[in-house]
Amino acid sequence: MQRSLAIVLLSACLGAMPGCIDRAVNVDIDEAAGQTTDIKRGDGVPARQDNEVEVHYTVALPDGKVIIDTRAKGKSHRFRIGDGTVIPGMDQAVRGMRVGGIREVIMPPVAHYGRHGYADVVPPDTNLHFRIELIALRF
Repeated sequence: MQRSLAIVLLSACLGAMPGCIDRAVNVDIDEAAGQTTDIKRGDGVPARQDNEVEVHYTVALPDGKVIIDTRAKGKSHRFRIGDGTVIPGMDQAVRGMRVGGIREVIMPPVAHYGRHGYADVVPPDTNLHFRIELIALRF
């Protein structure tokens, strides 16, 4: 039960950056992560600042343990790029993606929960493995 609560709180924190503001900073994923791979390019125009995006994503620890899977929960996640409502790494990672695109990012701690980690779910100073699929883009 406690672990489930921590995962729910982690999901909420991913979607509510103001609650995590002391644990992350704005970063350029291309420079900070060093490991961004487009698995599938997608179609249409690339996502950019102020676009509303809808994504499915998984987050895994370095050992492969999945800690968030929006598709398994049956609920996608929507946010506006640049509005500060998600962790900086997610905000940066979706930029340039096209609808139908799939991107994998090994996100460094500075792009998410940093030296503090998050509850008992994300250890301090841990890279997180994101797999993001852009399912909708609104201008």
